[in-house]
Amino acid sequence: MEDSLLRYYKEHDDFLRYGIGDRARKRAISGLYEENREYFGKRILDIACGGGVLAHVLKGQDHQYIGVDKNPDIIQAAKSAGGKLGSQSIFILGDAKSANLEGVFDTVTLLGNALIHFNPSELSEILRHNKESTRVGSHFLAEYRDVVSMLFDRKWSRRFTDKLGRRVTTSLTRGIDAERGEIPIDSTRKGHDPLRFTHAVWSPFILESVMSGLSWSLVRRTRTKTSYVWLDVYRRNLSNTPRQD
Repeated sequence: MEDSLLRYYKEHDDFLRYGIGDRARKRAISGLYEENREYFGKRILDIACGGGVLAHVLKGQDHQYIGVDKNPDIIQAAKSAGGKLGSQSIFILGDAKSANLEGVFDTVTLLGNALIHFNPSELSEILRHNKESTRVGSHFLAEYRDVVSMLFDRKWSRRFTDKLGRRVTTSLTRGIDAERGEIPIDSTRKGHDPLRFTHAVWSPFILESVMSGLSWSLVRRTRTKTSYVWLDVYRRNLSNTPRQD
């Protein structure tokens, strides 16, 4: 059976808005890179890479980029748009929890709020699986929404519209699974079967706890212009190290 989240992006959402054609997204990633350039090493692993916007931002910056995503439509779009990037950028169709990656990465990124597609156990599995692919001193950058605050402030409501302003997709939350830390979401779109998928509940204190338990220490935390969105930068240590302010 096809993954419900993949069905959502294929049937209910316009996956192309995650590609280089989205100028706002490209500007946001460009700004993120410029503000955190010191944490981007030679080899970069981009988890849940989407349409490969980061690869295009890095073009000409002497980085080696590998993007991984399990959505075949998005990876195909990334490969098509990335034809002019040359051998410095590679896009791989696969699951970050099991993908076989060669070499060692200096920087791992999880951008564009893709963190909500992984619960804490899944993120831990990803980092453990790729432990041999990162060295001490490597950095991990995560851009994500503070879902805990959004739920408390009753701001968690998702509705999508097309460019003409007509509502074509409606996605509404259906409570919360407190045991798994996930929010069930029902999505409907005219002409398609309704489906349910989940988003994981994250907040800065949750992510920091998970990362600390995996020997990554927080070195920088900033809130973006969108009030509920954060960017964390972590550094991999030999062992757990208390945060240094």
